[in-house]
Amino acid sequence: MNITNITRLGLYSALIIGLWALPAVVRGSVVYEQYFTNTSLPLGNQPVSYSGWSSYVTTATQSALNISNTTTTTPWTGISSALGNPNSSNGYLAFVNYATTASISAVTTGLSLNLTGATTVTWNMNSNVAMGVRFLVQIGSNWYASDSLIATPTAAVNTTFSDVGTAAQVSFAFNSLKTTWRDFTLIDGGSTGTGAMALGSTTLSSDLDTSLVTGIGFYQTGGGVTRIDSLVISTVPEPGTWALLVLSVSLGIILTRMRRRTTFV
Repeated sequence: MNITNITRLGLYSALIIGLWALPAVVRGSVVYEQYFTNTSLPLGNQPVSYSGWSSYVTTATQSALNISNTTTTTPWTGISSALGNPNSSNGYLAFVNYATTASISAVTTGLSLNLTGATTVTWNMNSNVAMGVRFLVQIGSNWYASDSLIATPTAAVNTTFSDVGTAAQVSFAFNSLKTTWRDFTLIDGGSTGTGAMALGSTTLSSDLDTSLVTGIGFYQTGGGVTRIDSLVISTVPEPGTWALLVLSVSLGIILTRMRRRTTFV
C-alpha cells in the first residue's frame, strides 16, 4: 500500500472515530417510544394503565373522570386487542368517543426529557371519520396542548378500524415557541369526575422551557374513534453540537497527519 492510500485510510478512520467518539445524544437519538402492546391472555382490551399511561374523560356531567383502569365507561380509552400498526404485535391506543360534547386525554408522566434541540414526534394514526388530536406536554406540574389540531391522515372503513393498512404515520415538529402552544388544564377528578380538563382559548404569552419535559400525551374531542400506535420521540443535534462534531473530526485528521509525518519523514 502506498503512502497516499495510507493517508486516505487514516483520514477516513479519523472521520469515523470522530463521529462515534461523541455521546449518543450528540449524534441524535430516540428518547422515548411506546408501542401500546396488548399483553392480555386471552386477548381482550386492556386499560391504558397497562402501558403505564393514565386517561381522563370529561362529559356534560363529569370532569376529568379517571378511566385509567377500565375500558367499560362511555366514552372510553384502552389498549385494543386488535392488530397494531405495524401489525407485528397486537395493541394500539384507542379513543372511543362518539359523544360530540365529550373529550378524552391519555397521558404519561414521571418522564425526564430534554427536548430543547430539534425534536420530532411521530406516531401512526387513523380514525373512523375525519378528525384529529392535540399533542400534550407537561413541564413541571403544568400542561400545554399544541395549538394546531393534528388531523388523522386517513379514515378507516368501519368504526372498529380493523383494516390496519389504513393507518398512516404522522410527524409533529416539536418546538418551544409560544405561538404553537396553549395552556391545558388537567386535574385528576378520580372516580367521581370532580376534577378539571380544559383547553385554553389562546396561545401562550412566553416560550416554553423544554429542558425538562415531565409528561406527554394526547387530547381528543368527541365525534368518533381514533387509534394511535408506534409513538416515537427523536432528537437531533443543535448547531452548537455540530460544531463540536467538526472540531472532533478536525482533531482526528490533524493527529493522523502528524502520525504519517512521523512515520515517513
